[in-house]
Amino acid sequence: MEEGFLHRLKYTLDNSQLGLAGINCFVSIRLLYAHFS
Repeated sequence: MEEGFLHRLKYTLDNSQLGLAGINCFVSIRLLYAHFS
């Protein structure tokens, strides 16, 4: 499932500048999740 998500994220990045914002958001969420878990 996560692999599919990453593939979709890469597809978005390859096709739109919004992909950069998506990656930044994803990383921020992962850092917050790691911090609070």
